[in-house]
Amino acid sequence: MEITDYTYSQIMIKYNLIYTMSYEEQDLFVSIMNGNFDANIDPDTITDLKVITFIGLYYQYVNRDYVKMKKYYNIGIDKDNDESMFWMGCYYYDIEKNDEMIKKYLNMATVKGHIKACYLLAYYYEDREKNYEMAKAYYHNGDNMLHKPVSVYY
Repeated sequence: MEITDYTYSQIMIKYNLIYTMSYEEQDLFVSIMNGNFDANIDPDTITDLKVITFIGLYYQYVNRDYVKMKKYYNIGIDKDNDESMFWMGCYYYDIEKNDEMIKKYLNMATVKGHIKACYLLAYYYEDREKNYEMAKAYYHNGDNMLHKPVSVYY
């Protein structure tokens, strides 16, 4: 495995990613995307779902090993992780272009409240299926998710 030394911004630009995360998560993300993780680790022993998703992203975008990518995303999905669901949906959207799998994984993430999945699914219905009623429903659902009241804790 090749180890690189890209920054967060360089990774986002190089792989055309939009992914919002905290500074602590960025450090972990950059480390993994640069190949700084044990590729031989048993994925079932990893308890941090962000690590599972980030390793999946590494295999999707850097290493392009889609078998390993699916393995990691499926572990996250089995643990009800909406990020893994979203990124699996993105894989089917961008790489395999499998309509049923796109809808399956993006809908799973949407049900969990994943806003980007909701908007991507709306765009899918608008752009690929020309089903404007479904697109409108998902855009509306995404807007509702964005405008939920936010609790403030002191």
